[in-house]
Amino acid sequence: MYKDLVKSAGLTENEAKVYVALLKIGISTTSKIIQKAKVSGGKIYETLDKLHQKGLVGVTEIKGVKNFQTTSPQALITYVREKKEELEKKEKQLYDILPNLLKLQQSSDEDTSVNMLIGERAIKPLIKELFTNAKDIYAMGLRGTKNSKYNNFWWHLTTQIAEKKNTKYLFTENKSDYYKKHLKLKNVQVKSIRSVTPIAVDIIDDQVLIFSYGEELTCVHITSKDIAESFRSFFMNLWEKGKA
Repeated sequence: MYKDLVKSAGLTENEAKVYVALLKIGISTTSKIIQKAKVSGGKIYETLDKLHQKGLVGVTEIKGVKNFQTTSPQALITYVREKKEELEKKEKQLYDILPNLLKLQQSSDEDTSVNMLIGERAIKPLIKELFTNAKDIYAMGLRGTKNSKYNNFWWHLTTQIAEKKNTKYLFTENKSDYYKKHLKLKNVQVKSIRSVTPIAVDIIDDQVLIFSYGEELTCVHITSKDIAESFRSFFMNLWEKGKA
């Protein structure tokens, strides 16, 4: 019963099993957790790391051995509230781009195409090709607070290319190290804005890429001159309000 309730709060099956097991046994090594939670040993560190990132599990080193313990169960309520706030922000972001989405639905342009790609392996070649061949690169909704693996993905894949293009990056925050690293890039204009911007949108010439950072990286790829121009106009309106 507890596992299903915890899982409904937004945890995966393994995360819920490990969390409930740790609640019962207290501070423990991975071997005890595996035995109690009945999860694969190959997944235990990944699962504990995700629980740690969510603020639900703490790590202590005892005699050179990592031990794990749940934080206060109140942290689970805090996590649910944060997820709720995140969903409300996404709802607002979707309302902001709704006119563009309606325009996409109504467009009869033969040159318009829409594709969805899931996973870094599928998305990486597309990004590299578009950035390499781009004249202008405008990106909004950037933030350094997402999972660091996605920050590393973008930094290593696009930084050198972006420095050679007409590139504008609009962040939703200006405190992270990721943001500060971008300020040092050559020929790349960087601003931040506090108002809500759409979830990670890139406008590259006649292409629009809309990203979602969940368990896997997801990308909606739109090819349309009209739609790209609509997003570009929206971007420039926000850009004028941003702070360097």
